[in-house]
Amino acid sequence: MAEFSYNNKEQSSTKETPFMVNVGRHPRTGFDLRRQGNHPAAADFADRMKLQHEETQAALKKAQDDMRRYADRGRGEVVKYKVGDKILLATQDLQIQGRPTRKLTEKFIGPYTVKKIISPNAVELDLPRSIQIHPVVNVSRIVMYREQVEGQGSKPAPAVEIEGEQEWEVEKILNAKWFRGKKRYLVRWKGYTAEADSWEPEENLANAKELITEFHQLYGELNRIHHVLRDTGFQERELPNRSTAKTLFGWDDKQFDAEYLKKLERNWRTWRS
Repeated sequence: MAEFSYNNKEQSSTKETPFMVNVGRHPRTGFDLRRQGNHPAAADFADRMKLQHEETQAALKKAQDDMRRYADRGRGEVVKYKVGDKILLATQDLQIQGRPTRKLTEKFIGPYTVKKIISPNAVELDLPRSIQIHPVVNVSRIVMYREQVEGQGSKPAPAVEIEGEQEWEVEKILNAKWFRGKKRYLVRWKGYTAEADSWEPEENLANAKELITEFHQLYGELNRIHHVLRDTGFQERELPNRSTAKTLFGWDDKQFDAEYLKKLERNWRTWRS
């Protein structure tokens, strides 16, 4: 029944059901038949099947919504660019004439002008010849350029020297994930806005070991609590009472603090801001 419900549900990518894509029609189901019969058991079966189908569809939608919500947690606010915008280009994986190593290169260079909008995820830039890449780039590699106004804000922090090599100073660690067998961290760079946040492997963060440890301590406990709340039916932002929390988290009276969850949530929101 779960497989049938999935194949009979419109997919966001195609706007069609898998049944329609594969065979060109929707299947007939027992509860689609409107003919009246004389067998109560058959009618009862059709009603049960219809209810099961509706419940499965609802469960599938909830699963999709949950996956979308968790995926969106690691994404920043989407920036919509337009022709004429001034942007900065990330130097990661970029070879620049006169700067042979990335360690000695700014994190962003520019500003350059958006020449054409290719899609919501790609733009064409007006680049100089010294930038030897295709002018069409993914928007994940650019950030909006904002001219520095005297007396407003601060300039990006300069690179610091760690064991003879230059690295940019990390302000905070926002998230972590595994990518191709390596752990990567979402980094907020000191002196830069959220638009410049980037995923970095641990070897690029030699000057941020304490921040990484602090992140794991806070994130690990908060993530554990969220999973327990979710698995036991609590809403994501709902807090259990004292007796329930003691049972869920295995806390004794000395460990339990009625404000503990609220403190974690407040710290997490502050950390991510």
